[in-house]
Amino acid sequence: MNISLDEDLLYGEIRAALRQNERERQRSVVACRNAIRLITLARRSREQIAGDRLTSQERRLMRLAVGGSDGSARSAPSSKDMLASAQAAILDGRIPSRRQARTWGGPSSGAECAVCEQPIAKSQVEVELEFATDGKDSEAVHYHVHFRCFTAWDAARGREETGGGTASLLTDI
Repeated sequence: MNISLDEDLLYGEIRAALRQNERERQRSVVACRNAIRLITLARRSREQIAGDRLTSQERRLMRLAVGGSDGSARSAPSSKDMLASAQAAILDGRIPSRRQARTWGGPSSGAECAVCEQPIAKSQVEVELEFATDGKDSEAVHYHVHFRCFTAWDAARGREETGGGTASLLTDI
């Protein structure tokens, strides 16, 4: 086989890029699975969570949702402050109060949170919300939020829909 040195180097670089791409894809799949578990946990009622024993992995995921990549605790706003911030975001029109059409979660893209208006750190889980628009030809609107801001927004949205309600997971994170 008579392959020039340049071609051999090029093939080596392509193989290395493909391996790197596969590693990033695998990390993204794991992050998405973790985000789905976090969203599921957020939707459980406070009574269920208080009565259940959370696994160590679930506790770690919750710490990662509000802390750094190392899971260290960081000072976080109180549940009341989070709920007030979510209600203000709804009233200011930064995020809709209606139910989203789709929800995704995964590694942060570095976008600004629609609820608290702070950047979502690369080490945190980001929840992306998609809302359908009224027009047939218009595209859907997307909002990026911290996981904790998502739970606050969901609780505030529930209060608007029902005229009351409770915050589900806010005090447990």
